[in-house]
Amino acid sequence: MGKYVYVVTCVLLLCETGFSLRCYVCDSTTIDGCIKETRPRNYTCGSKIGYFRQVCAYTVLHDDEKDDYKVHTGCELIYEKDPLSSNKVRSCLELPNNYQLKECRICDQDLCNSSNNLNNVFLLLYLFVTYLITHFVVT
Repeated sequence: MGKYVYVVTCVLLLCETGFSLRCYVCDSTTIDGCIKETRPRNYTCGSKIGYFRQVCAYTVLHDDEKDDYKVHTGCELIYEKDPLSSNKVRSCLELPNNYQLKECRICDQDLCNSSNNLNNVFLLLYLFVTYLITHFVVT
């Protein structure tokens, strides 16, 4: 009898884990600190809790005075009937002093919350073009 209880418990735990959302979990002070190439840790968030569901979040905060970034990826809870909207997520609303929200995304697919290199390529391209314009065209 004890063996069957053990087997049923293991099967239920595997099913629970199988239906849980997995998100990347990362905290960085560099803009590219949570890209997939840095191999952020993936974490099983858990399943629905009461009237709330799990989502993955990706946030980028910037302090203009110190030119400091805070990048965070992880699990968040939103009300189960709310649409996938960043204005429903605590990490997108509760900002530390002097930081502005640069980017906030939420998603509900496994491992969907990393920074992609394409965004970083566009940022670098924009900075490079801005540099060229300010140094060669404006002067």
